[in-house]
Amino acid sequence: MPLRILAMSLLAAGLAAAPADDGTKHGKRDGAMPAQAAPPPDATNSHAHKRDASAVHWFITMHGEPGGNTIRGIDGKGQLMASMLGPVPEDAGGAPRSMRGMAYLGDGTLLAASAYLEDTRLIRFSKPGADGTMAFHSVFAREGKSGGELQHTYALAVGPDGTVYAANQDSNTVTRYAGIGTANPGQPIPSPAAIAGLGLPAGVIVPNAKVSPEGVHAIRGIAIAPDGLLYVADRDAAEIVAFDTATGRRVKVVASAKDGLKRPIQLLVGPRGTVYVTDNGTKAVFAIDPTSGTVSTFADHSGGVPDEPSALAIDGSHLLVGDRKARKVVRFKIPEGKAENDPFVAELPDAPEFIIPAVLPVP
Repeated sequence: MPLRILAMSLLAAGLAAAPADDGTKHGKRDGAMPAQAAPPPDATNSHAHKRDASAVHWFITMHGEPGGNTIRGIDGKGQLMASMLGPVPEDAGGAPRSMRGMAYLGDGTLLAASAYLEDTRLIRFSKPGADGTMAFHSVFAREGKSGGELQHTYALAVGPDGTVYAANQDSNTVTRYAGIGTANPGQPIPSPAAIAGLGLPAGVIVPNAKVSPEGVHAIRGIAIAPDGLLYVADRDAAEIVAFDTATGRRVKVVASAKDGLKRPIQLLVGPRGTVYVTDNGTKAVFAIDPTSGTVSTFADHSGGVPDEPSALAIDGSHLLVGDRKARKVVRFKIPEGKAENDPFVAELPDAPEFIIPAVLPVP
C-alpha cells in the first residue's frame, strides 16, 4: 500500500459561518460525521495493527530540556524510541527548542513548532522514512519575540485548503499561513476584511481578548472541526470557541464552564467527528458533537484521567491521553471511556505535549 497522508482533508468546499449560539446541550457522546465532511485519512491509525510492533507507530513531543527539543518515536508496544529528526542546519536556526504541536502537510511532509520564545519557528521535515526518521526540509515560517504574532507556538492545524493555522501562547492569537502548493507557502495570509479594522498584525485570524471582545484570553489547542469552523481552546475563559475562517468572526461558544470545563487544553477531532477536549482543571476528557452541539464527559478523574491531561491521539478503538504530571500516556476505550489498568507509555523523560500517528508504508 502506498504512503498515506495524514493531512486534514475535509471535503467542504467553503467555510460558512453557523448561526451564532452561545448555548450548548448535554446528551449523547458520539455523533455521526456530517455529510459534507470526512475525517483525516489515517487519523485513527487503523492500519497500525498491520505493522510490526517494534516499528514506530507514533511521534511524540515533550516539554523542557530532557526531551523537549526533538520528536521521538513510540513503537506499537508503547516503548519510547530514539529521536526521529535529522539535524537542522545552523543557517536555518540550528537545533529546535521547545518542540510542541505537529501536523502533516498536504504533500506528506511534517510541520512542527519549535516554540522557543526568542526564535519561534515552524519547521518542515521530510516525509517519514521506512524507519520513521525525517530529514530537515525547510523553515516554513519564523518570527519570535523580535516581531510578529508567531510567538511560543503551541498547537498547529491544517485546513481543507492546506492553510496552516498556529495557536500562539505569548500573543494569544491564531495566525495563518499559505499552504503547500500555493504561490507563497509559509507567508502570512492577510486578515479578512471583517476584522481588518482591528489593525491586526499580518497573519492574524483570531485576535487576543485585549484587542477584540471576540478574542482569546489564553490560547491552547486548535482544530478544524467537521463543521468547517476553527475550534479554539481558551484556557482562562474555560471555553471552546468556534471561529469562521472566512471572516475571522467568532461564531459561537461550543463548550463552557456550564458544561464542566475549567481549563481546556488540547483538541482532537475523532474519526466519527467527535471533538475531544482535555481539561486539567476538571481532570477530565470531554466530547463535543459538532452536529448536535451536545457536550458530554468522555472520562473523568475517577475513571483514570490523570491530574494534568494533555496530549490526545486516536489509536483505533482507543483514545491516547498524555499525563504531564506522571510523564506517561494512558489509553481509554472508545466509546466507553474506560482506562486500561497499565499505562500505554510509562516513564517518559519529560511531560508529553503532542502525539500524532507516524505515517508509514503498509505491506
